[in-house]
Amino acid sequence: MTDRITSSPFRDTIGEITERCRAVTDGANADYIPCLATVDPELWATAVTTPDGDLYPFGDCEHEFSIQSISKPLVYGLAIEELGLHEVLRRVGVEPSGEAFNSIALSRTGRPVNPMINAGALTVHGMLHDRIHECSSDDPHQLILDGLSRLAGRQLRVDDELAADEIANNYRNLAIANLLRSADTIEGNPRDVYEGYCRQCSIMLSVRDLAMIGATLASGGINPVSGERVLRGETVQWVLSVMSTCGMYDSAGSWMNTVGIPAKSGVSGGILGVIPGQMAIATFSPRLDEVGTSLRGARFFQTASQELGLHMMRITGRPTGALRNRAVVDFDDDGVRDTTLLRLYGDIDFASYESIDRAVTDGAYQRTTLFLDLVEVRSISRVARIHIEKLLCGAAGPVRVFVHDPADLLAHDICAEVTWVDAAQVREYSSTRAL
Repeated sequence: MTDRITSSPFRDTIGEITERCRAVTDGANADYIPCLATVDPELWATAVTTPDGDLYPFGDCEHEFSIQSISKPLVYGLAIEELGLHEVLRRVGVEPSGEAFNSIALSRTGRPVNPMINAGALTVHGMLHDRIHECSSDDPHQLILDGLSRLAGRQLRVDDELAADEIANNYRNLAIANLLRSADTIEGNPRDVYEGYCRQCSIMLSVRDLAMIGATLASGGINPVSGERVLRGETVQWVLSVMSTCGMYDSAGSWMNTVGIPAKSGVSGGILGVIPGQMAIATFSPRLDEVGTSLRGARFFQTASQELGLHMMRITGRPTGALRNRAVVDFDDDGVRDTTLLRLYGDIDFASYESIDRAVTDGAYQRTTLFLDLVEVRSISRVARIHIEKLLCGAAGPVRVFVHDPADLLAHDICAEVTWVDAAQVREYSSTRAL
C-alpha cells in the first residue's frame, strides 16, 4: 500500500501547535518521587482522538508514563458504576476545595469535599476496598487496572518499581489515609488503602492510551475502537463535571475561563482534556509548574483552545457532526462506483471539521472522484473554512473534485482544479440518483 497522497490540514495543525509548544523549557520534573525525577525532561508528546476513534499522535507518543492523579476521575467513575452514585456521594462531595490538593484536613462531617484532592481520591479507592464484596471483582487493584484498561482499549500494567518508590516516600498521603480512618470515612486498614492508591497512580500508559481514554469519555462511555460500553452516560456526566470544577485544583477556575476544556493533570507530566461529543486531547511533558501541571501541556491546551475555538462555552450552534452522509456512488452513470459523495450540514467548526478531513483524505487516497454538497451547511468558522479550502486544494489534482456551495461559504477562487457546480449542474449530475 502506498503512502497517502494528500496531507491533512487537521493533522498538520495539531502537529504545528505541538512543535510550537516544544519551545517551552521552563519548569522541572517532580522530585519527591525518585522515579519521576529521573525521567528525561525533554520528552514531549500530544495526541488528539475523536469519538470515532481516529487518532492523531505526535512526538514521543509511544513513551509510557505513570497515570498519577489523572486516575482520580476515572476511578471515581468506576466506583460510581460499581457502588452507585448515592453511595459515592455519601462519602465524597463535588465542591471545589479552596485548599491544597494534598491538604491533611477534612470537613466537619469527615467527608472530603471532592474526589480530585488526595483525601477524596483515597476515600474513593478505600470505598472499593471496603465494599469489594459488592463489586464485579474480588480484588480492588485488579478491578481498577481492568477498568482503566477497558477505557484505553488495551491491557495496561502497573510499574511495580514505581509503586514501591511511591509507597516508600509518600508519607503525606499515608497521613491522609490515617486521618480518613480515624474519622471512619474509610473502614479498612489505612495502610492497605494507601498502598493500593500508590499502585493505582503507578499504572503506565502512553499519550495514545490517554487520548483513547478521553475519547471513551467524549463518546459517553463507549470505547470507540472496541465498541464496549465501559461507563454509563450518567457516570461520564459526573466524571466530566468534577474534572471541569476541580480537575486542575486551585487553578480550575482560571483553566475553565482560559481553556474551557474539562481536564485533569498528573505530576508525571500528563494532562487529559475532553470536549464532550467532539474530541479528547492528551499531552505529556515532565516539566511542571509550581502547582504540578505540565508547562508544555498547559501551553498546548491554551494555544489550541484560543486558536482553534475549542472552548466549550463558546456559542457556535455546534452540531454533533458535520458529515451527514458518505457514500461511494456511480456518479456519471458509466456503471462504475468511482465517486465519493459527501453531504455536509449544520454549523462547521474545527472540532466538527475533522470528519470532513478524514472522509476527503480517504477518498483521495482511494483515487475516487470527490463530490462535496454544502447545500445544508448553515455556517463555517474561519478556521474550518481555511482548512477545508486547503483540504480541497490538496485533493484536487490527484483526483477530480466537485463542490456544490450555493451560499458561497468557501472562496471559489482558491484552486483552479476544483470544479464549482451550481444547482442546475447538480440536477444534471443527479441523473444516476447519486444525489
